[in-house]
Amino acid sequence: SGKTSLLDVISGRSTGVTIGVISYNGQQCTREMMRQKSSYVLQADRLLPTLTVRETLTYMAYLKLPGHFKPSDIDKK
Repeated sequence: SGKTSLLDVISGRSTGVTIGVISYNGQQCTREMMRQKSSYVLQADRLLPTLTVRETLTYMAYLKLPGHFKPSDIDKK
């Protein structure tokens, strides 16, 4: 019913043609801004069942964020 498609567009993951504007606090957001500022974790069995939610998000951040981020930077994000 379009939930994943909407999340893909909002997070900048969508590769198809999209029409429209996403704005936040009255400011129009670019695709790059959305890719930097938002994301979501897909529901999948690939997640490690022994990790807490916070540990899972931190682990995913280590995998996705550029290497210059320190652990304290990741905690702030």
